[in-house]
Amino acid sequence: MISAQLLDPQLQPLLYAKVTKYMLHGLCGVDNSQAKCMVNGKCNKHFPKEYRERTDWAEDSYPLYARPNNGLVFEHNGARFTNQYVVPYCPQLLLLFDCYLNVEISAGLGTVKYLSKYIYKGPDRATMEISGGMQDEIKAHLNGWFISPIEACWKIFEFNMHRESPAVQRLPIHLPNEHYVNFHAHQTVNEVLARQNVEKTQLTAWFNYNFVHDDGLGLTYWQFSQYYTWDAKVKSWYPRQWAKVIGRMYFVLPSKGEQFFLQLLLTIFEGGKSWEYLRTWNGQVFAIFKEACMARGLLEDDHGWRICLEEAIAMQPRMACRRLLAVILLTNEVAEPHLLWDQFKAGLCDDVKHKLHHMNHYQANQEIPENDVYDYGLWDLNRILVEMGRSLTDFPPMPLP
Repeated sequence: MISAQLLDPQLQPLLYAKVTKYMLHGLCGVDNSQAKCMVNGKCNKHFPKEYRERTDWAEDSYPLYARPNNGLVFEHNGARFTNQYVVPYCPQLLLLFDCYLNVEISAGLGTVKYLSKYIYKGPDRATMEISGGMQDEIKAHLNGWFISPIEACWKIFEFNMHRESPAVQRLPIHLPNEHYVNFHAHQTVNEVLARQNVEKTQLTAWFNYNFVHDDGLGLTYWQFSQYYTWDAKVKSWYPRQWAKVIGRMYFVLPSKGEQFFLQLLLTIFEGGKSWEYLRTWNGQVFAIFKEACMARGLLEDDHGWRICLEEAIAMQPRMACRRLLAVILLTNEVAEPHLLWDQFKAGLCDDVKHKLHHMNHYQANQEIPENDVYDYGLWDLNRILVEMGRSLTDFPPMPLP
């Protein structure tokens, strides 16, 4: 149970003492405009809260807890505190730990998304940049890493960071003879090349299996690992006997060129048998993967970029997705950029409501119009393009913020 109310000191004296000692936000707002929490004339924690007779659920936010105007007042050093200044707490935990303990209910759909993204976001990082002009793309990739002592010990002892089910089989995407090869520092090039199966990868082994067997011809590259297991020692695929596994191809940016077009083909191509097989359409063998994509109609209506954005929105933070859209606009000829924005603007701007609330542009319980959300998304997209030397005006008929 979560409460945001003062208690009757006669009925619950112990809990009343702990609430008044730990769980009261200091006077602010019109009662104290000089409080430390005041930013631009408003409390950054949105106190004092409005009186409310019952608890209501707010969209994409914490609940609006009941704070009845029941006349209960706590006075301290001349200051009067009502239910408007109570920080939400759990009575049982407050009695158990006897300290400040803010507890909130989070039961929206965004909770699941937050937990998944928090696991995969990686260690904490800090980026520093001093620039007086255009953005230096090389410096933009220099990150400062910080690992706390507790996290360092956890990694040293090799404890599990998390568990996931079903298992995920990572599938590499590489061009012919451009795959990664692991070797020791003391080995020579000839020694590495002479190693058995050094030329084999999961992708080329998929070609070999389909060339010899017919049972996997109806499966794409990423579907294949659901029914077949990869033996890393002999670098071959075998029919899976047990366990559920899903395949996930490595994400490839559109700026990678041919590697990105190869990913598009692998997304839809069933039963690939060779590189040449992937580049073949209606009996014609194309010289490059991009030409094969165009012949199959994957690029002429921006279908490839839709696949790219769908996958990015499912996996990447929204800031990274907006930057990806900027890269697509910059490095490729998008036929209808405004339709691309209209289709994915909801996913691209999924974090904007939280940003606007955090910047105190709106009250915590105030509904933000969709037009304002999308307008901010366009503004941020234009900001990214300006850093790269372009703007939305260069891509008509894209809407402008």
